[in-house]
Amino acid sequence: MASTLVLNDRRRAFSGTRKNIIAKLALSLSDLISINLALFLSTATVQGIWGNLDIFLPPQEVHIRFTAQFVMSVVCTAWFWMRLRHYTYRKPFWFELKEIIKTLVIFSLLDLALIAFSKWDFSRLLWSFTWIYALILVPLLRSSVKHAILKAGQWQKQTIIIGSGKNAREAYAALQSEEILGYEVKAFVASNGHTGAESLNGVPVITAKDIVWDTVDLENTQFIVAMEYEQQAMRDKWLKLLSKKKCRSVSVVPTLRGVPLYGTDMSFIFSHEVMILRVSNNLAKRSSRFLKRVFDVVVASMLLLFLAPAFGLICWLVGRDGGNKIYGHERVGQDGKKFKCLKFRSMVTNS
Repeated sequence: MASTLVLNDRRRAFSGTRKNIIAKLALSLSDLISINLALFLSTATVQGIWGNLDIFLPPQEVHIRFTAQFVMSVVCTAWFWMRLRHYTYRKPFWFELKEIIKTLVIFSLLDLALIAFSKWDFSRLLWSFTWIYALILVPLLRSSVKHAILKAGQWQKQTIIIGSGKNAREAYAALQSEEILGYEVKAFVASNGHTGAESLNGVPVITAKDIVWDTVDLENTQFIVAMEYEQQAMRDKWLKLLSKKKCRSVSVVPTLRGVPLYGTDMSFIFSHEVMILRVSNNLAKRSSRFLKRVFDVVVASMLLLFLAPAFGLICWLVGRDGGNKIYGHERVGQDGKKFKCLKFRSMVTNS
């Protein structure tokens, strides 16, 4: 029964709230520790390599520097918490990593400006080491904390997928591939009113009639609406219902198969229900094409040099019967121009 999947008794509701508090505190503390630990490691690195820390950080400014770093870490953590919502929303790893790197780069520049305007005698080398360590430690320690609380059972979030079609199955597969998100799918809700199959990927399929809303933990349950394109009316109906029930965590997975989503920017028009996705084409820029061409030429040349002994051995083996070692296979290139593609004689024809 659906009512037995997510119960809202006092014990379960308290458990969900406790998980949220533990997760937020653990993740925020990990970021605080990472940013402050970066300064300790940078001073240890300078001391270990150059042997005299006083040249890079005068003794009379040690207390000021560590205090400034602590204040910077508090502000940065608050930014992660309140502006980017890293401790509340569960974002995919690479998307979250991009936001972490951008934020730390901005705060490193703010720190550099603070050093310049305050005229502290603080080495730029020590500053560089500090923020390089921060760029490494923050995502590393945060990921480790997520794995730890996931293993301890404090990061899982009970999830119900609204829909049972192809889009819902793809949404489930995507959630399973990102284990660090912690979504624990408890049920699929059949949008057509009848279940058809009893389960999908081992997860039970239920109907809307099976849900007893009084027993659903609305505070700590994630609802994911993953309808098909032709089910727009049903999707809108579910969104209105979830809004009416005051469900806190609701996500929509639209059907955008075939659209290149990586690097897209989302925007919307006020007073109109229109979402605009700006597709990014990096190769449209001349600088990007130039960098790609340079990369291709340099890497290909290095591979040719590295593999030259292997090619020489193959040439010797192919030419032992006295025939030609290499031949030109005519292929069609850019703008329909034909060219000779050099191949070993032993290769399969038209390969």
